[in-house]
Amino acid sequence: VIIKADVRGSTDITDRMKEKGLNPSVNGRIFVDTAPIQDKLWAEQAGIGWQGKNTNILNRQMGSWFFLGEIVIDKDLEYDQPAVDYCGSCRACIDACPTNALEPYIIDATKCISYLTIEYWNQPFPTDYESKLNNWVFGCDICQDVCPWNKFAVETDEPGYLPSEGNVLPDLEELDHLTEDQFKKRFSKSPVSRTKYKNFIRNVRTVMKNINPKYSVDYELIRELFIEKYKSKIDHTKGIKTLILKLKFAVN
Repeated sequence: VIIKADVRGSTDITDRMKEKGLNPSVNGRIFVDTAPIQDKLWAEQAGIGWQGKNTNILNRQMGSWFFLGEIVIDKDLEYDQPAVDYCGSCRACIDACPTNALEPYIIDATKCISYLTIEYWNQPFPTDYESKLNNWVFGCDICQDVCPWNKFAVETDEPGYLPSEGNVLPDLEELDHLTEDQFKKRFSKSPVSRTKYKNFIRNVRTVMKNINPKYSVDYELIRELFIEKYKSKIDHTKGIKTLILKLKFAVN
């Protein structure tokens, strides 16, 4: 069972059940992007919105600028009706994607800038997509920015969702000179921490190269960082050997 609820900041299922007027004796669990569940499919079935051509959940009143949270319980509830698809013939997200990662309702994650800047760890940024990165250091919202349904979105008044001071349009040179300790301190409470320091610096330098072609990515530094991280595995893992050889080739 999935119910629509405000689950920010709470992990006590009993308290949340009480607040929603439900029997606190039920068993359940809260999810906010914290487990490999099919939250978008469930959201669609719960009537929150439909999965659009950009693969995000879209709502006619809010667009796609919202988080999904679920309370899964062992109690039957009155079900909502599944959402209806209102994308129609629109192709705005597909046509705007700089890496051609989108087909209608399908995304190729290996081409997606969000994936490449957040989840593509411990490897140089793919050369085929370096020039497509534009100024995206972490994530990408182009397919949401161009979506007509997002004209209905309202800016949040929840303080916890607002960016930290200094992280709005930050200076790239400043980011490039962050130490690992400074990175951890600055982004400790931010999703940016997920990308890890070395990959974050890789992204920053790739963006700087796009802005100023004279700025070159320091492949030697990247190579040293990755070798240091994986040096204990180099003699035992074929994949790591291949990575090191590719990096050596890039440097040479």
